[in-house]
Formats: sequence, structure tokens, C-alpha cells
Amino acid sequence: MRPKQLIGAHSTKEEFLIVHIEQVRMRKKKGTVMLSLREIESAIELLPQKEYTQLREWFTKKDWGVWDKEIIEDSQSGKLDFLIEEALSEKQKGNLKEI
Repeated sequence: MRPKQLIGAHSTKEEFLIVHIEQVRMRKKKGTVMLSLREIESAIELLPQKEYTQLREWFTKKDWGVWDKEIIEDSQSGKLDFLIEEALSEKQKGNLKEI
């Protein structure tokens, strides 16, 4: 979706941002600052390419961090022990190849 489509009733990108900032200020006064998914998507659409790339890199690091944490937890809890047993069994049978 193009930024112009996201702006909707607002005539310019600047007007859209001014209205959005005012909405955030109003929420802050009420104690509810969290943006909706649609607002986040709209803001992302308006990012310059460099900042969009930085955001994608941040998400990638965050996703890998979550996955690493899950692997560590699964390993410590024994959920992955079957993989160790399978590898040892295949080694004993001589089915593993050096890489």
C-alpha cells in the first residue's frame, strides 16, 4: 500500500503525521499510548528506505533471539534429547558422514 493511500482523508503526508501525533498525545493523557496495528503499519509505510531497512534488521535479530531462547529452553528441559539419542544411534551404526 502506498503512503498516499494510507493518508486517506488527509491531503498531505505532513497533515497525516500531525493528526497522528495529536492522537498519540490524547492517548497519552488518557494513559493509553499503545498504537494500533493499523497505525504501526501506516507509520512503517512512511519510513524512509534506510530506516525501513534498519527496522527489518531489528525484527530479524529479535526473531532469531526468540528462536535461540526457545532452543535453549527446549534443550534444558530435555525436549531435544531424542535428537542426541538418534545421532548417537546413527553414529553407532556407522551411518554418519564427516563434513
